[in-house]
Amino acid sequence: MHHGKKYFITFTLLLMSFLTYRAQEDTLVAHESEDTVVTTIEDIPNNALTETDLKGPMDAHSVEKISYSLYLNKQWQQLSDYCERAIKMDFDYYYLRVRAGVAWFELGKYRRAVVHFKKALEFNQGDDFANSYLYYSYLYSERFEDAKWLTKSFSPALSTSLFARAPGPVDFVVAESGIKVPDSSRQFKNALFSHIGINHSITKRLFLFHGFTYFAQNEQRFSVRQFQYYLKATSPLKNGFLLSAGFHVVNANADVRNFVSSVKTNTYLVFPIGPPGMPPPPPQVLTVTTTAVAEQVKATRAQNYVGAITLTRRTRLADYSIGATLGSFDTTKQVQLSAGINLYPFAHNKFSVGGTIYLHSEKDFKKKLLTLAPAVNIYLTNKIHLSVSYLYNEGPNISENTGSFVSNSVDYTPQRITFTTSVDIANGLWLYGTYTYEQKKHLAAGYKYDYNIFVVGIKVIPR
Repeated sequence: MHHGKKYFITFTLLLMSFLTYRAQEDTLVAHESEDTVVTTIEDIPNNALTETDLKGPMDAHSVEKISYSLYLNKQWQQLSDYCERAIKMDFDYYYLRVRAGVAWFELGKYRRAVVHFKKALEFNQGDDFANSYLYYSYLYSERFEDAKWLTKSFSPALSTSLFARAPGPVDFVVAESGIKVPDSSRQFKNALFSHIGINHSITKRLFLFHGFTYFAQNEQRFSVRQFQYYLKATSPLKNGFLLSAGFHVVNANADVRNFVSSVKTNTYLVFPIGPPGMPPPPPQVLTVTTTAVAEQVKATRAQNYVGAITLTRRTRLADYSIGATLGSFDTTKQVQLSAGINLYPFAHNKFSVGGTIYLHSEKDFKKKLLTLAPAVNIYLTNKIHLSVSYLYNEGPNISENTGSFVSNSVDYTPQRITFTTSVDIANGLWLYGTYTYEQKKHLAAGYKYDYNIFVVGIKVIPR
């Protein structure tokens, strides 16, 4: 679901709200811990509320009366502020939470709306109205796994009203291809790679992503062809937690080039010619040494493995994550710990900023190094998304994003900056392009060189 359908969705949900309240014979019941307050439609003022009403003393009757009046008049900002104030003063019941959720939803603060609709469902489990709003709040917050998991609690009537047909198992399909262009074509040839992936669910709580990648490059030291398979399993848990586990296998076939020097020494007797009429000089020994350089090519095969696990906690204004990664390569072993945060200062996904810190070590695991990876995500419009990420690394390469991005290059990556632009060109069809500047450090010689990386891809989200 994308934002272009927001007004239709809002109309549908408000219509459901109207029918729900009419079914209660125009009577709202506010449940407090000990008291029950009944407010009828006649009690609600039709004129605008004063500042005194909104900021004055609160009791159960006034909270119900004023919040409902603001709801009826669609005064969303005042309603959100008033409900938050009332909740802080320990007024908490189903209708107050629903109104707060609707207010934040209409203001586009979907991550804030999630909190209130979840709380409303604690007061009235299985309620269609709160479930429907929570579903769309999840979608607009890009918490797709939670949205799909929520549908298990939908009544048949709600499922029929929201979906023309039941959501299928395939969540999205992605395909991309790219080229890495080095700054020195004499030593390094262009690298080519392609990737295809599919994300699907096998239950409403277990999501699997399968990624297949091919990579090929020639250079002075070797020619390599890699076939990669990545599997990621994701499951939403209670209280906003999300558990992800990834496994990546990299099958590398390489022709390793070695230049072997051979030295050959030959000894010759040289008989010099003396002056005429004189005896010949004694023979002399001449030694000639020659050096020949021959290229030797050795075909090698290696299986590299990476396993990772990440636990994410999603809150109103931030996502927090911790993770661990183990890597077994033909040239080294790696251990990583990571911690990340992604901030949503406006309580929606149109802007976020954050990053990940990696503590990693390899081989003897004695030296521990830090890698920083900040990132910014912006929706320039509802159909245009821009992301910028940066990597600063002082040591060996790392595996990123729950093991999905693996660098088994023998050369290190001290820094990398990436720009990605995605455009929704049709309903559920995204076209994206990526540019990356990557700096490398030659393992043996120690000098630095650069890559410019260009990627184009498509992402299809079935409707």
